[in-house]
Amino acid sequence: MSTKQELKEALAILIDEGTKLTAAVKDGDEKFPYMLSHYQNWYTKALPLVRLLASDRVDEFESYYRSDPRRKKLDVLTFSIQDYLAGLRPVSDGGGKAAYNATAAAASRVQSQLLLLTSLSSRIEGAFADVEGRLAAEFEDKELEVAQKLMRVNLRAAGAVAGVALESHLARICAQRQLTIRKKSPGVSDFNDLLKKNQVLDTPTWRRIQYLGDIRNLCSHKKEREPTRDEIGSLIEGVNEIVKSLF
Repeated sequence: MSTKQELKEALAILIDEGTKLTAAVKDGDEKFPYMLSHYQNWYTKALPLVRLLASDRVDEFESYYRSDPRRKKLDVLTFSIQDYLAGLRPVSDGGGKAAYNATAAAASRVQSQLLLLTSLSSRIEGAFADVEGRLAAEFEDKELEVAQKLMRVNLRAAGAVAGVALESHLARICAQRQLTIRKKSPGVSDFNDLLKKNQVLDTPTWRRIQYLGDIRNLCSHKKEREPTRDEIGSLIEGVNEIVKSLF
């Protein structure tokens, strides 16, 4: 099972458990023991998932649970799930009636946490794409560093390594845009043409990649001459600019 699939299943389980907790807290004191014994475990498992998939909403998720230590009074606006689990309840408003419904307030906050958690389903694909993109970018940077060092030893090898970084990057861009090539082993020119055909590249960028691909081919295949130091320098510099600007 892939990590992505495991994450989807873990989220589905937490959503199911959160649905049960929401129903339990709405039942009030009758289901309080269930809420007391299950909520903390659910919250402890849900919080790291929120941090992973929605770091921008962690404070919101926590705020429904935690009591604000700076609050001046306990009312329906400041009442928290933590207060509910601790057994805090509103005092009478003076007429023998509770100032607010603690059960309803707690249920509303658990419901809000559940809705936030449910919304994370749409972020899983994006989170993995972001991670994969960062890892690919780091790998490309390492390849170009290797190519730069190889220039001192073997120009042809340095150009071949830089060419691999360029080809891998173009292949990834095509995959992200769901652009497919029927050719069994496509190269730089194939990906370059496909991206231009689908208006991902403008003509000047397409021409530059074509030029970089020609230098790469000079390095990867036995030709009538060896590549020059200036050509390999241009190749490495050009590939670095392409991978940093084409997403």
